[in-house]
Amino acid sequence: MKTYDLVQIENKEYPYFVISTSYETPLTQLSQLTQELSAYQNAFKIVFDFLLCSGNSSDRFYEAFFDGKELIKTSFKNLNLDKKNELRKFSCDYFRNHKDYLENSVLNTYQKKMLEKGIVI
Repeated sequence: MKTYDLVQIENKEYPYFVISTSYETPLTQLSQLTQELSAYQNAFKIVFDFLLCSGNSSDRFYEAFFDGKELIKTSFKNLNLDKKNELRKFSCDYFRNHKDYLENSVLNTYQKKMLEKGIVI
């Protein structure tokens, strides 16, 4: 079962967003993700949102560089995004439209309710 969704977004710095879809980390499926990204045949940075597997913690967001063929593992870097950041808002909207993902996560009931109501966390 796939543990992430790959979403193309309108963001100059990060054209693709990898969103965890359960309590299992998408990092276990890097080879599958790399295959998907290879179809685009370009080099770019991507952002990961590990909310459902890491919680709303400092380990939630990461960026990585895709060189057109593979994800460069040494390029993974933790991101500290402000609560008003557009990536957080995108993520909130995404989960509000995919509420079923929230049930299979490490989030507590309060956090799930906030996302369901469109409150950015």
